[in-house]
Amino acid sequence: MLSARLAPKSNPNRIATNIVTSIGFLGVVAILRERLRITGFTTAETIWLTSAVSMPIGGGYWLLGLSNELLLLCVRQPKRP
Repeated sequence: MLSARLAPKSNPNRIATNIVTSIGFLGVVAILRERLRITGFTTAETIWLTSAVSMPIGGGYWLLGLSNELLLLCVRQPKRP
């Protein structure tokens, strides 16, 4: 829906598709394998969440981006030692 608002006269799927593909690639690169351990899932998650917040803000929809951020801060639980 955001892509349709950002580019109403062109193909609206192109914006979201390119962003999701690029961010997905960065997330895969962040996930590492060390012998029998796999690390980097929280880094990949942070990259995805940052793109979910910054895409509407970059398009000029500040309220939508900030409401996404508030929702993410309420939902994400910090890790406990």
